[in-house]
Order: sequence, then structure tokens, then C-alpha cells
Amino acid sequence: MIEGARVIEFDTFDNAVMYAREHGGRIWQGDDDERVVWFSPRVNMAVILTHALCKGRGFVGSWRESIEYRHQRLALH
Repeated sequence: MIEGARVIEFDTFDNAVMYAREHGGRIWQGDDDERVVWFSPRVNMAVILTHALCKGRGFVGSWRESIEYRHQRLALH
């Protein structure tokens, strides 16, 4: 566990975005398995990218950046 930080795995992207809107922090979105993980603002990007929940390819960003990234991905499919 990361000292002084909260990490939450969500079932849906929308739930993660709603939580991040209220609490700040970053969302990690998995490209391979659609996993969505929220990290508190105390966690830096390097730690997120090496976290055990973040396997495979993925994107890290604020809730706004995550929404934009998701729209881009959906437009490509």
C-alpha cells in the first residue's frame, strides 16, 4: 500500500469519474481489461504506473482527461 494514500478499484468508469470529481486525484484506465482505478492526489504518476492494480496498457489522468481519452478510444471503435 502507498503511505498515506487511498487507492480504489471501480466496477465502472462512470463511478470512478464521479468519485474523482468530488475528491480530485487521478484515474488509471486499462486498455486491455477496462479496469478503472482511482488514486488520491498524494500519489505521483511514477507510483501509479508501477502499482499492482495497473497491469497492461493504460492511461492516467484527471477525471476530465480520462473522459476525453475515453471518447477518443470509443470514436476509434
